[in-house]
Amino acid sequence: MNLPILLLAVLPVLHMVTLPRLFQRAGIAAWYGLVPGLNYWMWLGMLKRPKHWLLPLLFPGPNLIMISILHVETGIAFGKRSTGLQWFMGGLPWVGMPWLTFGTSDGFVGPRNWDGKKKGMGREWSEAILWATVVASLIR
Repeated sequence: MNLPILLLAVLPVLHMVTLPRLFQRAGIAAWYGLVPGLNYWMWLGMLKRPKHWLLPLLFPGPNLIMISILHVETGIAFGKRSTGLQWFMGGLPWVGMPWLTFGTSDGFVGPRNWDGKKKGMGREWSEAILWATVVASLIR
């Protein structure tokens, strides 16, 4: 079996192992993390992200981008807010999610709130390019 396909196949299993404990630390019933589909719905709720973010998860290509975004957002919600840790969570979720779940005792601090704050030009451009890529992939 091809390594990228294997790594992609492991992600749902990884989520079923890590999300229940992360939900529990965020004050959400742990059993939600064990139900496929519902775990992603509750994950978006924990991160205070719109439920329509589930749509790109159904399509090959955009789903990889969205899963990376969710991993980064999860790290942020548990206090891992440095740029290096965000890259780590997005690029190596097979290591980052178990580390966040079992290797740290950091509590749930909630998602980052951008209300009333100005994002830098680099952040604005990178977010715009990322979302354009997701939308273009969905349309294609």
